Amino acid sequence: MSASSTAAAGKVEQLLRQVTPGRYDAYEELLSAVAEGRIWMLLWHGTAGSPDAQYGNMEIDGLGYAPCVTSAQELSASGWNRAHELVTGREIARA
Repeated sequence: MSASSTAAAGKVEQLLRQVTPGRYDAYEELLSAVAEGRIWMLLWHGTAGSPDAQYGNMEIDGLGYAPCVTSAQELSASGWNRAHELVTGREIARA
């Protein structure tokens, strides 16, 4: 991973700790960091870049979510043993 990707992941993780009720500035900064940073999307099926790749997904209260992590360390700690794809927040928002 490049130094800039490592720094971006560190920024996202730092900002996650700052987001609290009423801290709209921290939330906006987090969204910006996620949009520009790298996200490890968990693949339920297939491999990264393959036509059959399918992100993991879940529904909570009628809303769809795709689980992801923001660093290689989080991916390792998660115990995820399937494939993953490294994308930017903007790329996943367009998907």
